[in-house]
Amino acid sequence: MRRVIFVLATFVAIGEATVGNTVGIAPIPDSESVKTDKVRLVITPSTATVQRPIGAEVHLMCRADVTGDDNVGLMWTKNNGIDKTGNVKVNKLDDRNIALVISNATVADSGFYECSASSAGQFVKTTVDIFFFNELRFLDMNSHIDNILATAAVNISCRVHQSEGEVIKTSWTKYGEQLPANPEKFAFFSGGGILQIKDFDPANDVGEYVCVVENLTTGIKIKHSFAVGGHINAKRATCVNHCRNFCSNLF
Repeated sequence: MRRVIFVLATFVAIGEATVGNTVGIAPIPDSESVKTDKVRLVITPSTATVQRPIGAEVHLMCRADVTGDDNVGLMWTKNNGIDKTGNVKVNKLDDRNIALVISNATVADSGFYECSASSAGQFVKTTVDIFFFNELRFLDMNSHIDNILATAAVNISCRVHQSEGEVIKTSWTKYGEQLPANPEKFAFFSGGGILQIKDFDPANDVGEYVCVVENLTTGIKIKHSFAVGGHINAKRATCVNHCRNFCSNLF
């Protein structure tokens, strides 16, 4: 017996487009290319980073540009809590604008502040990094140390106001050169903020000493000069040292 097998082929064309006698596959649109953003957030003043000294004020406005009349849920938040210090206030002016105000700021008010909006099933957000730093200020502004007795121990203070969490580095120089590592002659206290000159020698220890204080958290540097042994004597010693170095370079 002769068997006849019929094969039924079914062709399914997805997205076929026919132009004249030409048949092709119509491209599938990219979802991103057809997506319409209904909500756009605008920060005023326009910025992604804000740096201010402690005690300063920061005012930021977050505006939601929305197409249509959809209701908008608008809010400010902070990565580690927005109301921990009591210095931050959020004022929603209307359905499209919300203000962030930080007054009498402390270092603890630093962080990532996020404005977010939701409307018609869409959620958008934008972040501003706000950083409050401690302006370096010396605790003691004395620049002259006079009437030093021979063999006395002389303490020079270069300490600064420091906030919790900040890293401070202090370095000392004399005549522009780093003080030698000589524990028998120099000692450092308070993280380098106090220099002690041991067994003071009027013939060698008089001069101009300079401290440089750097806040490693903010990168801010300040320096302070000290005339040790009297202003006139320190200037004379500095001049003699410069002349000695100049002559040494000539010969």
